[in-house]
Amino acid sequence: MQKHTLQAKQKNSGLTQPIVFFIDIDGTLTDGTQREKIMAERGFVIGEYGDPKRTYPMGKQQFLEAFCNPELFHTDVTMEDAIEMIDAIKRAHGVTRNIYVFYVTARDSKHHHETEQDLRRRGLWVSCARLVCKPHPETPKTIEYKTSAFATIVNALNPSSIIVIDNSAHILEGAVKCFRGSTYGTIVNTFETCTDALNWWKLYVKHQMGY
Repeated sequence: MQKHTLQAKQKNSGLTQPIVFFIDIDGTLTDGTQREKIMAERGFVIGEYGDPKRTYPMGKQQFLEAFCNPELFHTDVTMEDAIEMIDAIKRAHGVTRNIYVFYVTARDSKHHHETEQDLRRRGLWVSCARLVCKPHPETPKTIEYKTSAFATIVNALNPSSIIVIDNSAHILEGAVKCFRGSTYGTIVNTFETCTDALNWWKLYVKHQMGY
């Protein structure tokens, strides 16, 4: 389990400030292994995900565009405990409206609608959530794009707690660095899997929300 906790000086206590979830999609809510296999079969990639020797014979941008083809979204498998995690957030949201959910993904913004619809079909959508996709043709590195999105949203909402769920350790480390030494009155918890986040959230709800 990958978990970091960063606590800055609290400005307020209790639930007067909102709780913010930043949730990744690929590799976190859904498993794109089948899409990876299709990309390899079509010659867009050689090597496993995470392999430093991984190559893109047709170029990485061409691989990303093919991999993020909405026509392949249905081949993904919903990750373990993903639905349970989302359902737990929904229940808490029904008790307090101070919970905000942002799906922050590296998927191209041109596939915003298809991505949201896929999450809805899987039962992974939270009412009033926001989907934040990577802007193109502007293509900053994913870690830069995501941490910038985190900072912009946190500046606007001034939450008491931030929960980041992302299968990339680099993104989680970037999130912690993003808020280290800041003046945010915020506790940051980061998790690589929905299972770890769900186990923590159950305890948080029990002790902080009283149900």
